[in-house]
Amino acid sequence: ALITPIANRLEAQRHGTLAVISSVAEDRGRPSNYLYGSAKAALQAFLEGMRARLFKAGVHCVDVRPCSVVTPMTAALPLLVDCVIDLAHGGFDVKDRHTST
Repeated sequence: ALITPIANRLEAQRHGTLAVISSVAEDRGRPSNYLYGSAKAALQAFLEGMRARLFKAGVHCVDVRPCSVVTPMTAALPLLVDCVIDLAHGGFDVKDRHTST
C-alpha cells in the first residue's frame, strides 16, 4: 500500500501526522455502491491498525471523511445540499441520513 512507506518514514522520525482521505460510504453497504463502500471499509480497518501502530511512535493517523462530493456516482443522491446545511449547523450523524438510498 502507498500508505505504508509514508507511515514507516513518519514512524522513524517519531512525529508527524498521516492523513488519508476516506469516505462516509464505509459506514454501511448500499445497493448502489457496495463495492466502493466495502473498499472504504477495508481502508478504515487498515487505518485502525496503522493508527495503533503509529501511536506508539508519537505519530497521528487521521482518516478524513468528507461529505458527499458531486461525481457521476453521487449525482442522483440528495446528500450534498443537506450535508452543507447540516455542517453549517454543527455537523451531522451520517447513520441518520437517507437510509433508503
